[in-house]
Amino acid sequence: MSHVFISYVRENTEQIQNLQNALEAAGVEVWIDREQIKPGTRWQTAIREAIANGAFFLACFSRESSLRSKSHMNEEITLAIEELRK
Repeated sequence: MSHVFISYVRENTEQIQNLQNALEAAGVEVWIDREQIKPGTRWQTAIREAIANGAFFLACFSRESSLRSKSHMNEEITLAIEELRK
């Protein structure tokens, strides 16, 4: 089975870790940036490939994400939409 890509803002790291643990306990492979992107890897390239090769994209919206005018989460959502349009 392919992975689930989780998109989130750093302020929600603790909640996302709980979500990741629950998904993995259920046998779901999770792709999450802080574990998968190695030093020296271009962020956008790694994200684009992970989204393209994943089975699901899970955007975790929260109060914290809505309060930010800029975030990597916004870029990830844009890349996921581009992938969906292909």
